[in-house]
Amino acid sequence: MKLTKIDSGVLCDMGGCVKKAAYAVSMEGKPLFTRLYLCPDCAGQLKKLLDKELGGKKEVKNEKEVCRRDS
Repeated sequence: MKLTKIDSGVLCDMGGCVKKAAYAVSMEGKPLFTRLYLCPDCAGQLKKLLDKELGGKKEVKNEKEVCRRDS
């Protein structure tokens, strides 16, 4: 997966949010329409939830490695 900072008029994909996206999450080799667009507020809230669920940066790093092997 890849996280890219963007500057466009795309809206955040999180339900109920009407802010402009600042980040795009994509997977290599997949079409552009499969990107997940997030505003800074939703990205920050998602980060907090993932850190809590996965136990912080160390676990996230391991999870990324698992995703790469599965791809």
